Amino acid sequence: METKAQTPISCGDILINQTNAGNDNLDGYPCRSCCAFPGPEVVYSLTVQDDVFVSIKQTNKTANTEMFVLSDMTDPNSCLAWSYTDVGFKAVSGLTYYLVVDGFNGAIGTFDLQVDCVDELTIKENLERLKTINGEHLPAKHH
Repeated sequence: METKAQTPISCGDILINQTNAGNDNLDGYPCRSCCAFPGPEVVYSLTVQDDVFVSIKQTNKTANTEMFVLSDMTDPNSCLAWSYTDVGFKAVSGLTYYLVVDGFNGAIGTFDLQVDCVDELTIKENLERLKTINGEHLPAKHH
C-alpha cells in the first residue's frame, strides 16, 4: 500500500487541517467495521520520548470526520483506538503512532486538532477521567 508522507505532530500541538489535503489510501478500519471511508485521509505521526497517555481532540469540524490511531500505517488492522471527537491511548516511549483523520462515506472538510500528553503519575491521579475518554464508563475500584 502506498502511504502519503505523514505530518509529524508533538505533545502540545494545535493544528488546523482539511481532509482534502490527503490521499485515499485507507477505505476501512476493522476497529470501526460498520462504516466505509472511501475519501482522502490526513495522516499524522507521533513519537513520544516518555511513556504517556495521549489525548487528541478534534474540534471545529465542517464534515463527518473520524480519528483512528494505528500502530502501523500500512495496516488498518493495527487500529488501537477511534473516535468522532476525542481519542485517547497509551503511548510507549520510542514507538511511532499514526493518527488518521478520515471522512465517513467520503466526507471532506476542515478540522482542528489539539494534542495533549499526560505522564504516568498524572494518569494514576486522574484514573476516572481516563476511563471515560474513549466512552468507557467503568465503575471505580474501591480499596
